[in-house]
Amino acid sequence: MIKYLNADALVKPLAWFSIVVCVVTWGLDLAGLVYACPYCQVQRTTMGLVGVLLLLPSKNLITDYFILIFGVFGAYVAALQMFNNFLKSAYHEEFIYLSTCAFLILMAQLLVAFKRTR
Repeated sequence: MIKYLNADALVKPLAWFSIVVCVVTWGLDLAGLVYACPYCQVQRTTMGLVGVLLLLPSKNLITDYFILIFGVFGAYVAALQMFNNFLKSAYHEEFIYLSTCAFLILMAQLLVAFKRTR
């Protein structure tokens, strides 16, 4: 199923989507409209950094390295937040849904970053 993924066509839309999500959620956080969660701050920051790195014009070893470092770290923090919510049996809280979305976006960024050819 992955061999049919046209990653080159998904790079820019996914990168812009993640940057917009990063900017909007940081705006909500800085305005004081949401709880200042350190897990969420790390996830949105890494999502935005990977989005910016995906927009760079060339694919090379250095950008791939930083995409891997930031993307895996953000996905690790999202998975840790999900695990902590499972541990507390906090299935009704919104953090578990938001961390799941952040985890999926970061995994999609990593998949697209390493399946693209340009």
